[in-house]
Amino acid sequence: MRIALMVCVCLVLSACGYDKPPRDFRPESRSCGSLAGDFVVDEADLRWLAPKHALPVGVRFPFLSIEDPGNGILTMVLRRRTSDVLAEAATLRITDPDSYRAWRASVLGEPADAQAWNTRGASAWPAVSHRWQMSAGDCQGGWRGGSAGLEITPRAGSEPTEHLAFVSLARGEGGGLLVQHHVRSKRNTGMSFRGQELRWYGYAYSDWHRIPAAPAGSLPAALTAADLPAMPDRSQRMALEHARSAQWDQFQTWLRAQLPPDTTVTVFRERQMDPAAMDLPLGQTRVEIAGHWTIGAPDPFTPLLQSRPDVSDIEVKQSRLQANNRPYLLLEFTLTAPPRRGADQ
Repeated sequence: MRIALMVCVCLVLSACGYDKPPRDFRPESRSCGSLAGDFVVDEADLRWLAPKHALPVGVRFPFLSIEDPGNGILTMVLRRRTSDVLAEAATLRITDPDSYRAWRASVLGEPADAQAWNTRGASAWPAVSHRWQMSAGDCQGGWRGGSAGLEITPRAGSEPTEHLAFVSLARGEGGGLLVQHHVRSKRNTGMSFRGQELRWYGYAYSDWHRIPAAPAGSLPAALTAADLPAMPDRSQRMALEHARSAQWDQFQTWLRAQLPPDTTVTVFRERQMDPAAMDLPLGQTRVEIAGHWTIGAPDPFTPLLQSRPDVSDIEVKQSRLQANNRPYLLLEFTLTAPPRRGADQ
């Protein structure tokens, strides 16, 4: 009898009324319409929506889309800026081509090839979006929420005990999203039943938060094949790398043989560690050449480079007279290996 009475008291106490939201946090409609829409979010907003939900580490999602099919379950979709995704994709393409191929196939909905099993795995791929689901089947005064409480860090001055937030959502004026937290704190009864402590969660306080709607046209478009350069498979890459290496060896020999006798080459190398050079298509390399020659003689380097169909994008990086008045020139250019039949360019 004592236990039954105590349980009844706990239920009555836990059902005490909540504070009403401030006037500027009243729902647009009390009919609990659809919550589908697009919003601009930051980390603070996400802590209101999903206090303990784990997001990919180090990834920023500035946009939220809510999908509301009308079955009481919302799908929350976080989206990244396209520029951030493409920057990470470019790095992955250089550092791990096989992982890039598998990631690109997954983004475009294409089948992955047999080499995908040997990649670093999806956890290391660039995140495009992040999804989770939220219960929102209950309707109370225009607010939609679920029955499960989420553990939170309570606001300053709260009792040092466990707090649960019951999250509900509503559409506000202007299309924004309103978030409501009804927070309950754990209360101990000082009694136990069959060795289990009897406890209940009583109402502590309520908080409200507003998330603005995303401006029209601000959400990133889906990535397409035009956004993501194709990457040849491993055998094709090996063939292209072999062609590039052979072309480089042949080119060095040819150029040195064509230079006038009194020309001194001080630098002649591939710029393999230059980030811009690393992003070149397979079969291309960025080359740096420098040297000096006889006083009064014409530039011996540029005409030779311009005569080659496999040389492009010639840049003068430095042109000056040395202390002995010999002309000095530093050039950069792109050297392209001839295409091989069957190679994916």
